[in-house]
Amino acid sequence: MNGPLNWSSLVKFESQVRSISGRMRLVNTNLMKIKTVLGVTNYSFKRRMRLLRNELKTAESNLAKVEAKFKTAVDLGSDILQRLSSNSQLNGGETSSEVNPRRERKYLRSMIQASAPAVVGRHSDMQPPVYVSTEKPIRNRRITNLSLTSAHLPRGFGDAGNLNKSLVKITSMPRVASLVSY
Repeated sequence: MNGPLNWSSLVKFESQVRSISGRMRLVNTNLMKIKTVLGVTNYSFKRRMRLLRNELKTAESNLAKVEAKFKTAVDLGSDILQRLSSNSQLNGGETSSEVNPRRERKYLRSMIQASAPAVVGRHSDMQPPVYVSTEKPIRNRRITNLSLTSAHLPRGFGDAGNLNKSLVKITSMPRVASLVSY
């Protein structure tokens, strides 16, 4: 995996895991077919052996694909973990236990900004967007009011909310929202 760690890396990892689970379902189906073929008594012995050989080949092929996908997913996951651990040592040789929480929040916000979608809009299957200020927050202040009108918006933002005219759109996934809370 080349380039900076971002959400597309995590999405790719998730798709690898889903692919593995799909392949495992295929393997399970092949094994059930083998069990069925072994239990059939109406076919001749040669016919049953031919069917069994074919199903075994298919199961073997699917297992090889699962193994390859699993290796890819493991490699991708370990790469993500290595990048996260190296990124936790933020610009000063700090160990992960000595990371400045303020710096870490700033880094996470910049990582989210880098992976934010370029087009502002909604898809039918997406939750409403969350808007996060990129300006430096005042100490001990929580942002509670996002109910501004469309008069505050730059052109092209539709009728969504705006905060301090400096916004980043991210999908309102709980894990993302928790990363950017102050």
